[in-house]
Amino acid sequence: AMIGATLELTTPLVNNRWFLATAQEQHTTLYLCNGVGLVLMWFIMRIVVAGPGSLYPLWLNEEDMHVSVKITFWLTYGLLYPLQVVWFRKLVNGAMKALRSTDGKKDC
Repeated sequence: AMIGATLELTTPLVNNRWFLATAQEQHTTLYLCNGVGLVLMWFIMRIVVAGPGSLYPLWLNEEDMHVSVKITFWLTYGLLYPLQVVWFRKLVNGAMKALRSTDGKKDC
């Protein structure tokens, strides 16, 4: 549950990105900084912390877990963690595109 809660630390940045896009603010410095912050937070919280952190309970209690719990855990982990990596790749590609297009403009 704690690992799941840490994933929500990226939610304000995702929400802010949507609000800025809805307000037609895609070409502002705030939008660019929010995007860069989202990529960094996504990497830290969802790739570095949540990925290995999700395996910790399994490592602690593997001997005591029923086979059905292990199967459920590995199916869930095997489907959700790669999805986080795919979304991260998309975020990085979008950030690189945005940073390339702002080469003579203000920095964050």
